Amino acid sequence: MEQTLHITVPLLKYSKKPFYIYDGHTCVGSVKKLPIQGRFRFFIHFLNLFMSRAGFEKINIIGLTEKEETFIKVTEQSFRDNLYKMKWNISLNHHDENFLLRDNTKISTHVSMTYEKKEDEFIFQRTGVGSTYEVIHKERNEVIAIIKPYHLLSRKVGIDLKSDDLHLLELVSIYYTIRLTY
Repeated sequence: MEQTLHITVPLLKYSKKPFYIYDGHTCVGSVKKLPIQGRFRFFIHFLNLFMSRAGFEKINIIGLTEKEETFIKVTEQSFRDNLYKMKWNISLNHHDENFLLRDNTKISTHVSMTYEKKEDEFIFQRTGVGSTYEVIHKERNEVIAIIKPYHLLSRKVGIDLKSDDLHLLELVSIYYTIRLTY
């Protein structure tokens, strides 16, 4: 199954504006970052503008397909769990079962994250110098998808989906999580 998707991510890193997923000219879904909750949200947002890697703001994302048949929620784990390496819980379609996204990055220029979904593991890794990411099924050692911007500093991103192992919302949400983190 070959499918090409297009997204345009927000210009500002901490924008709460949703962005849409297109398959050709038809919109198939949307993803957005959840706003900060709590009394000190303006202070936390102000700190993040000047210290982007300080980790004051949690990265929580929701996504929805256009027909509202699929729903995804990405929530960052607690501060104590993220002391060594960052982790996110990913729930798909309001199920009680959560999947896990772990950060395996050692150098920020070589981003690598592992997505554990049931018995399968998928590796999201940056290839080369550019912003191109490959999604690899760990057991089969097969490339599931390629995510790359159209230009070096472009907000427009193309996703070449080569398999049905991951839903398009999972791919886009995890890519957006990586983009917000690094």
